[in-house]
Amino acid sequence: MKSGTRLRVLVVDDSALARQLLTTIINAQPDMEVVGTATTAATARDRLQALRPDVMTLDINLPDGSGLDLLAEVMARQPLPVLVVATPVTDRDAVVRQARASGAFALIDKPRMADAQDRQSAAPLLCRALRAAALSRRPAVGASAVGATGAMGAAAAMAAAGGGAGPAAAAVSANAGLAALSSGSAMAAGASHGADMGSVASVPAPGTSAGAAPMANAPVLAAPLRAVPVAPPPAPLSAAASQARVIVVGASTGGPEAIEQFLAQMPLNCPGILIVQHMPVYFTQAFADRLNRTVAIAVRLATDGEPVQPGTALIAPGDQHLALRSSSQGGWRATLSSAPPLNRHRPAVDVLFDSAARVLGPRAIGVIMTGMGKDGAAGMLAMRQAGAMTFAQDEASCVVFGMPREAIAVGGAREVAPLNQLPGRVLAHAAQPLAATPA
Repeated sequence: MKSGTRLRVLVVDDSALARQLLTTIINAQPDMEVVGTATTAATARDRLQALRPDVMTLDINLPDGSGLDLLAEVMARQPLPVLVVATPVTDRDAVVRQARASGAFALIDKPRMADAQDRQSAAPLLCRALRAAALSRRPAVGASAVGATGAMGAAAAMAAAGGGAGPAAAAVSANAGLAALSSGSAMAAGASHGADMGSVASVPAPGTSAGAAPMANAPVLAAPLRAVPVAPPPAPLSAAASQARVIVVGASTGGPEAIEQFLAQMPLNCPGILIVQHMPVYFTQAFADRLNRTVAIAVRLATDGEPVQPGTALIAPGDQHLALRSSSQGGWRATLSSAPPLNRHRPAVDVLFDSAARVLGPRAIGVIMTGMGKDGAAGMLAMRQAGAMTFAQDEASCVVFGMPREAIAVGGAREVAPLNQLPGRVLAHAAQPLAATPA
């Protein structure tokens, strides 16, 4: 947003009453305006391309899909601050975790339409959050290469938006020396529903606590995600070690961020990597392109029959299973198929892991990361039984401890480690002789 111009907002909500209320509140402000509205995810995509707004408000329930799926797509294709304005639900913690993982700047409760006082009190909260979201686009000192807003930048955004100094700002500023946070890692928090300012979700990042009481007149930022030093990687792999192994990775909810952190620690001569991430078909290309820009190794969507090469990560395209086969010229190749979904997923982690067990045996290294459900658990067990080394992300560092928990429960995981330690553990094992895999 240029200095002196009005903040341009796109409102996405399938409720006509909600769209009308949000539009009325925003257009009443001297420094912002609604430039468009959308009732579906498809319409929102068109409006984003045509209008190029500064900020978007987003409902999580849309007629043609999940608002959180749309949010993840937007963050990959056309990143901009997104304020999730959602109807209060029972399991708010899960909604906030998913919104944070998908890249939301903040989450606030949608005002109750039948309650005049609630509608009135929602106005200042909504406008402060929108201003803070717009300010978050300004680069902060120490911001990461992927466009994340640092802790100091988040605090500055809230203060500049009218939040002022207070316990929350102090809590964020105190952590300014930590690593830059991913977009949306500091979620808005606040008083319980019915307070003068309305209700804002208050959920600390996994493994942290909010550490601050709500401020009287403004949304409060939860304390940022804990920054844990990443262990230095082992000595560079030999060419023989890089050619002898293949790393296979599976993830779902929270996976894009986890995969990025994992790949960021991979050296240029790491073993070839194949990845299945559950995501909509229209999102995978943008996801691969973004990773290819932000990590050292090459990242791209897999194509059928292409060789698996060191220093390259291949991502399963949307709606196609990814697997491995041996090559008549030596080494291994990726294969794609449109076979029926497995575990309700296509691509399915189990398809990739099963093929790694059959084709690679002890040459495979399996990693299962954050995600809902049990996809990958059976395949990881097959890998372990075939002599492969297998790792599961630990509960504390997962957005959703579903898939790793299932893999651990069935005995598929040989080791459980925090996300920040997984790259080093995988590379350390890749450097060992094949016979070194534990039983």
